[in-house]
Amino acid sequence: MGDYEAGVLGAVTDSEIRELVRSELRRQLDHDLQRRITIGTGYAYKYDGACDEMKGLDLWHSQMTVQDIHRTRGWMRLHQPVDQRLSARKIPLGPWDDEYKRVCFEYTKGLVEYYDTLTLRDMGEHEFVGEYFKDESEAALTTAHPQQPQPQGPALSEVFKRYSAERIKGGEWKPRTQKQNEENFRWLSDHFGDVPIDSIDGDKMRGFKEMLMEATTRNATKNPKPLAPRTINNVLIAASALFNYAKANKYIRENPAEGLSIKMKKGKGASYDKFTMDDLGRIFTVEGLDGRNNTKLWRFGFLS
Repeated sequence: MGDYEAGVLGAVTDSEIRELVRSELRRQLDHDLQRRITIGTGYAYKYDGACDEMKGLDLWHSQMTVQDIHRTRGWMRLHQPVDQRLSARKIPLGPWDDEYKRVCFEYTKGLVEYYDTLTLRDMGEHEFVGEYFKDESEAALTTAHPQQPQPQGPALSEVFKRYSAERIKGGEWKPRTQKQNEENFRWLSDHFGDVPIDSIDGDKMRGFKEMLMEATTRNATKNPKPLAPRTINNVLIAASALFNYAKANKYIRENPAEGLSIKMKKGKGASYDKFTMDDLGRIFTVEGLDGRNNTKLWRFGFLS
């Protein structure tokens, strides 16, 4: 992207915005690699940017912060590094310009990829560089990290739409259940976006669980509270049910959400939630009892 003189700025293209962000984050990744090589076992992540909100955070909390910014559409929170790069390139954009907001969005998206790259480096792939940060010549080379097959499955929202339609058609979801499942699904869609469902693997779902453990209640204008363990489990169980449906319909091979719920210790004297009228109706319909062993129901006073 070349320099722009005030007053003659035309529309900044998406490719120019991406290159502005890519080059800056790639510079930071190259610096990170040099530190890993020279420091060796004493290496520790250090934020190398201009955002006050990120300074002093370790790698995990930095990653969670950026994911939260992206999930909540708070892209303008990263205006400081954006302002710095625009000033260095002499590009006269400000918060009132649509292009400025697009740069903030692209920078946030780039940071998500940036922290994914750093996480893989911490896991042993010290020289790993994500596809987002490669220039055209690098992308054309055959590297030690061959490209994985591109996801081919339907979008997350499409699978949820089909899943919901079947549950409603089969009478399994009443309006209240449907509303709760839609709310649970919104956590997934806000975190991942409308990606192909087969692009979500176990690592990404573990990141999703970690995000939930750091998240606060929705729509809380005052004193937001951390999500309760039961709420987190409800979201994870709903996600696992959705992925089981996707697996059964051959959209994915494995359920990436299986076994992720939090183990909860039941306190002394803790009680279970009461059955709702819908629950009782489903349990004691003729269809519900058909084909079952009813010989022990006398204990509950329902059969004589």
